[in-house]
Amino acid sequence: MKPLLSSFAVILLVLVLGSAGCTTQSSQPPSPEAISDIVQKMVDRMNAGDIDKSMAYFADDAMVYIVGLPPTGMEVYAGKEQIRTLWKDSIDNHFQWEIEITSVEGNVVSVKAKTWHDFTRQLGVAPLEYSDVYEVKDGKITTYGTTITAESLAKFKPAFAEVMPPEDAAAPS
Repeated sequence: MKPLLSSFAVILLVLVLGSAGCTTQSSQPPSPEAISDIVQKMVDRMNAGDIDKSMAYFADDAMVYIVGLPPTGMEVYAGKEQIRTLWKDSIDNHFQWEIEITSVEGNVVSVKAKTWHDFTRQLGVAPLEYSDVYEVKDGKITTYGTTITAESLAKFKPAFAEVMPPEDAAAPS
């Protein structure tokens, strides 16, 4: 199941980012450093607890995809207001984010990430590790997708199940 989840996440991000690349581009694309700097500054602002400045790096219609975390396996946040809700919850729970930019190809930034959150600290599984992909257009993050690594999922799932056991399937009525 894990390879299927990873394959799904990669396919989803390729489709989203690929279809977004069909729009007209500016005459001179920004440098890879400028694009990666946008992602790093957004993360730095989050780590400083500054939601407004972090949100300033997102396009109004940005999309965020969180892939692999129980209980849903997929969370989608559409637009700045939904993303702001996620960011506020993160800040309220002492979220910290460490990133390593691994590549920039065109307007797509690939990142290895580690996160700490009160919930994962309490479970004893922090930090969790992720593979992240960002699309940056016109100086704004338009798409952010994050997928928990198989190793982090393997340590998170049992700890999560202890505090939030799966519900029994509803009996037919």
